[in-house]
Amino acid sequence: MNKPDLPLPMNKQLRTLPYNLLSWEEFEALCFDYLCEKYGEEHCSNYGERGQKQHGFDFYVRNPGVDKYRLFQCKKVESFTGGDLNQAIKLWEKGDWHERTEAFVIFSSNALGNTSFADEFESQKSRIIKTGITLEKIGSPELDNFFRDKPVLVERSFGEHWPFEFCTFFSLKRYRDGHIPAFDFKKKIYPPVNFYIKRRLTIPPAIDKFEDYTFHNTTDLYSYIEGCFAEFRPCKILLKAEAAFGKSKEMENIAYQYSTNDQGIYPVLIWLKNFKGDLESYVTTFYKNWRDLPPDRLLLLFDGLDEVPADVYNSFIVDFNNFLQANGDIHIIASIRKNFYTDKIGKGIDPANKLTELTLNDLDDTDIKSYTLERLPDRQLRKSFERFIQRPWLKDIIQNPFYLSGLTELFIAGAQDLPKNKADLIRDIIINKTSNDRDKFGKELPISRLMVMASTMAMFLTLTGRNSIELAELKRFPPVDIEDLRRCSLFRVNESGKETTIQFDHNNFQEYLAAEKLSGLEWGKLAPIIFYLDGGMVLKPKMMNTVNYLFTLMPIASERFVTLLEKIKEANVSVLLQFEKEKIAVRTRTLIFKNIILKGKSDRIYYLSADYRLEELCDFVNYSEEAFTFLLDELEAGPESNHRICLLDIIHFYRQTLISERSRTRLISLVNGLILTPGLEYEVYDRLIDILTQYRFF
Repeated sequence: MNKPDLPLPMNKQLRTLPYNLLSWEEFEALCFDYLCEKYGEEHCSNYGERGQKQHGFDFYVRNPGVDKYRLFQCKKVESFTGGDLNQAIKLWEKGDWHERTEAFVIFSSNALGNTSFADEFESQKSRIIKTGITLEKIGSPELDNFFRDKPVLVERSFGEHWPFEFCTFFSLKRYRDGHIPAFDFKKKIYPPVNFYIKRRLTIPPAIDKFEDYTFHNTTDLYSYIEGCFAEFRPCKILLKAEAAFGKSKEMENIAYQYSTNDQGIYPVLIWLKNFKGDLESYVTTFYKNWRDLPPDRLLLLFDGLDEVPADVYNSFIVDFNNFLQANGDIHIIASIRKNFYTDKIGKGIDPANKLTELTLNDLDDTDIKSYTLERLPDRQLRKSFERFIQRPWLKDIIQNPFYLSGLTELFIAGAQDLPKNKADLIRDIIINKTSNDRDKFGKELPISRLMVMASTMAMFLTLTGRNSIELAELKRFPPVDIEDLRRCSLFRVNESGKETTIQFDHNNFQEYLAAEKLSGLEWGKLAPIIFYLDGGMVLKPKMMNTVNYLFTLMPIASERFVTLLEKIKEANVSVLLQFEKEKIAVRTRTLIFKNIILKGKSDRIYYLSADYRLEELCDFVNYSEEAFTFLLDELEAGPESNHRICLLDIIHFYRQTLISERSRTRLISLVNGLILTPGLEYEVYDRLIDILTQYRFF
């Protein structure tokens, strides 16, 4: 028999269910419905009856093939404080099932928003995780999100009218019709990415089940998403890459793939450059019916977490974390620059709802050849291009899709005076783009005025930490017509409803043009723009690419360049691996190389997982004999395990053709001695064998 209706709300745009009107038995029944729906009825059980000792929990869920359980304590309360949580945990820990617990979960009818509860929860969570058990919580917001597309369960607990006041439109159609009809919502179709280059990702380290050996797998983004779908689990990804390494193109390609295939997935591409207001409302501006779709059919693509305006970034991250927690069944992918701190993303939310960090790999030789074959079909032109990219300063830059495509366009345009460094390259790309604009739209396109506008706007956005300006602000800048901005390929004009915003088509344009302006400032004015000065000098993450251009633009003999180099060495020495190394003396580079390694040694961690690659580290010192001798000295000193593993990884990567016979002989002797050391960890032994094989036989 259906439950009689509870009193209906006055507000017809209902966002929460009236759990407070349920009896505790009814609330427990609702919680059990939740578990059965999520984990399968065959895996869920009540534990105990009224008056029986329940060891601190009301339900348990069995994991097939595992001897441990997920335990759930159900709380029908008006408030739940830190003291209440402490007592609940003590009761569970004293119980007979504590040793058999995989996760202990608090089910509550309230929002669990009490500050004392939050403080106690985080404290207990940190303590309990050390025992191999996770502490989790499910409050009214999570219950609301779960039941919003479960009208049958809502009816069972609250009455037959409540589904129509609370549940999504799509779920109500299924509810009425008794089956899942064809989707009524029109899928947003995204265009293909021109000259798309398929990219590979490095996924989190895996552990070999038999040998406890750590290894890295690579895959492409589409395959990784498909793997999540095949395992019937939500896809949760944080896509990381350096500036201009193609994060946005990857997101655009995924949007295109799923918007044009017949898998029933609804992708929504959300650009965060112009974020304002609350996150749910902002998502709605990109696809108004997203809330009415089943969560497992929705793929939200948040492009540019690092591009959220600086003045709202901290509050945005809190909002984003709440969004992740409340939407655990929605597929979510977000992109961010690799040098941005990500420790706050997902902080305090359930592990299952956190984003898995995947790193977008550089282009390799095969990727580059495939792209140039498509873009430069003329064999002679292609050969000329291939010879040019062998220049040392282009070695790393050409692995970046932005610069690869830009340099290719310069060759297509028949450029005679080719660039000599990174700053030259982006300047030439800008000139080539604006020249193409003039060819397309005629001489009436005021390129000179548009360049003045671009330079002024770049500086304004950099100083304010913003990513765009509004149409109403255009009068504050050198006079240009909005239609000319639409025609100019340096800019992008976005129109959403009644709002019009203007931004650069690519961040590199803004960052280079800002660097040009900044290069003329005296140090006293420049320092607070690019560094955090409170509590020590730290390079601002958002300024990384701008400072990279600035480093190239400044004359090497100038006092400001010398000061900039010294301050970066003091603040963020490892970022110099990504800068123009030819502007740093070889002796200084060797000292930086040693300091980076000694810093990792003192931290007693595997420091090669930092924000630089082995190739960058070794190439920074030109694979020198002095740097290699330093590695051997450190290895001979009998370092602790993490440092030893890092040293062996660097040595294995080093170009042995550049190593003297004397150093080779010394290395083989050291390796032979270490192999005979008793109690050697497998991962060390495995690396020693690889090095011995490499240096003896190849």
